[in-house]
Amino acid sequence: MITDWAIYYQQNKHLPLNKIMENYNKLILEYNDRITLVNQQTPLSGGPAGNASTTIDLIYSSLSAAGQSSFNSTAVGDFFNVSAADYASVFASVTGATKYAMNDSQLAESNDAWSAGYAFTLPAATSTIPASSYVIGFAAKANAGTGTITPLISTTFTGSYSAVSNSPSFTVGVPAAIQYYIRRNPQTPTASTSYLAMVSTLDRIRGTTVYNNFFALSPYNSWTTYNAAAPVQQFISTTTKCWV
Repeated sequence: MITDWAIYYQQNKHLPLNKIMENYNKLILEYNDRITLVNQQTPLSGGPAGNASTTIDLIYSSLSAAGQSSFNSTAVGDFFNVSAADYASVFASVTGATKYAMNDSQLAESNDAWSAGYAFTLPAATSTIPASSYVIGFAAKANAGTGTITPLISTTFTGSYSAVSNSPSFTVGVPAAIQYYIRRNPQTPTASTSYLAMVSTLDRIRGTTVYNNFFALSPYNSWTTYNAAAPVQQFISTTTKCWV
């Protein structure tokens, strides 16, 4: 059984945080490899016909005890708030996980605020996910207060966008006000190449990197170009379903 993140952190807090997270992610990967080997050697009993199954839920198994508790209280296909460590762990563990929109350095940038209610998408080159993708996580920064945040998706870059799933709670968080979210086991992949955007009921923090972006108000189908620093946002997606 893998050591809980909180316990592992206390045991290693004399080390830099990035080193702790790197070592913890290695433990998770080693644990998942062991579980996979065990299941390959001893298949689980399947359905009525007794078919074998060796599916490992890499989203759930990557989470801390607190993250697993939140996972269990969230509807299948919905997003829920997680710690920075859990977000990093899921990204490291889920097969084929890829980050879109901003990279980690850009996600950590801080600037002024971007108004609530405006959906925002970065250039298509950074916000495009391939067909048969599952969006499994995202991150953003709130300026102040408490509200909701919604990842949006479309099959046309500046066309009509709709919610990927639910709109989880959004508030000022740590570190540096970044809030992290993971999705509980989405079941339906994208049917075609798709594009990602984000909207919040709160003002969001912009970064400092300048892009040729686009923004829109509800119903998010008429987009205006915006060549400036963007509100920070990142998405995690994969084309490999490695959960139940």
